Amino acid sequence: MTSTTRAALAALALTLGAALGTAAQAQAKIGFVNSQKLLPQAPGFSDAQQTIETEQEGVKAQEQRMSDSLQAMVAEYQKAQPTLTPQQRQTREAALRAKQQEYQQRATAMEARASQHQADLIQPIMDRIRGIIEQMRVEMGYAAIFDAGSQSGVVVAMDTTLDITDKVIARVKEAGPAPKASVPAKPVPAPVSKPTGVSRPPSQPPRGR
Repeated sequence: MTSTTRAALAALALTLGAALGTAAQAQAKIGFVNSQKLLPQAPGFSDAQQTIETEQEGVKAQEQRMSDSLQAMVAEYQKAQPTLTPQQRQTREAALRAKQQEYQQRATAMEARASQHQADLIQPIMDRIRGIIEQMRVEMGYAAIFDAGSQSGVVVAMDTTLDITDKVIARVKEAGPAPKASVPAKPVPAPVSKPTGVSRPPSQPPRGR
């Protein structure tokens, strides 16, 4: 399960648990859903998840290329270091540090873009689920519907006859895929000239004596 999926489940749990005070009323009709079972079966979720995983792999590959590139630059410097003058060593080391900082900034930017795109992919699905649950709550006369799949510890025990997860899943599937957000198709990292692209670059290059 990706961090985005865990965050989505947590967000859904908070939304479903917001009516806790209302449910405490005497004779209040309450229901439960299991978000960990519900979300993966929502139309469009598997496609969004596949896109997210593909993008994560792409970012990781780009970071690895940048890391390899920087490692090669460090190795080349270390090989040439004995023949360099103090001034040349200082210049080369400054260039390596600048390249390391550049790659780190690129990595941070790529990860931020990917994270935002992932949230944009999941948000319409979450909004659709919340809307359907609220609609069913009103139609079926529930005072509140809680999330029995939450890891926050809100629900520790429940009467399984109050579980309406399958009913919600059926309604969500009937509604079909949620409208997609207006976001770029994919946050593809911009190509970089060789030395390319930053997992986590090595520590500071060796300094000359």
